[in-house]
Amino acid sequence: MTKRDRGERGPASFQKKMREAEFYVEFDKDMLAMGKQKNKLASWLGLQLRTKFPYHIPTNEFDKQDWEKLWSDAKVQWKILDDGPKDVFIIKGKKNSTDRRSKLEKSAKAKASALNNKDFHRTGRTGYKGLKDNFDDRWQ
Repeated sequence: MTKRDRGERGPASFQKKMREAEFYVEFDKDMLAMGKQKNKLASWLGLQLRTKFPYHIPTNEFDKQDWEKLWSDAKVQWKILDDGPKDVFIIKGKKNSTDRRSKLEKSAKAKASALNNKDFHRTGRTGYKGLKDNFDDRWQ
């Protein structure tokens, strides 16, 4: 299959050059983003949270100035003229950050729990080779 047969692949998010007019986001009366760019704004927010806010620190311990800086960056990047959506934007950012941290903690707990499993009813990705360490404990 050639590249021409399957079509062109689009670039990853925010690596594509966007025109100036595409960085404009509209907000409804509840100060929620709407329009064509609302998903891009949400993706941009998630990317900023992952790069600027460490996951090992609880969200409520972040400095208020960090959230203010995030809002000022969003205003500049997305051509937001007033501070009306600021509170909703910061609340969404805090929820997103908290959810991400919670998901990572649940994943770590699940991995630890899986390591304590003594009765392997399936061999897993490593096959029988991966079970050799458990043979003595399992079949005495």
